Amino acid sequence: MAEVVVFVVAAVAVVALVWFWKKKLAKHGQPIRVVELRQNLRVKVLYDEAKIDRLVEFERAELARKGQKPADIETLLMAAIERWERDNSRAASLY
Repeated sequence: MAEVVVFVVAAVAVVALVWFWKKKLAKHGQPIRVVELRQNLRVKVLYDEAKIDRLVEFERAELARKGQKPADIETLLMAAIERWERDNSRAASLY
């Protein structure tokens, strides 16, 4: 019985930590999804914030060039991640 109580307390603690961590990530009023996407891209470009901004602006310019309506930041980040993964998909096979 004591093991069950310890397990429940540990599970609640883990859930609380994850909740606080995600809440902390959502800074400056950005949705958590945007923060997670930006972090994903940040890791891919080795924490180069200027490069992240350039990739997002490139996706915005591509939409304008194609005559499409402007997209929100979440869509632009997803497009930048997809393009980065597509452009770098062959690099993994080199190692």
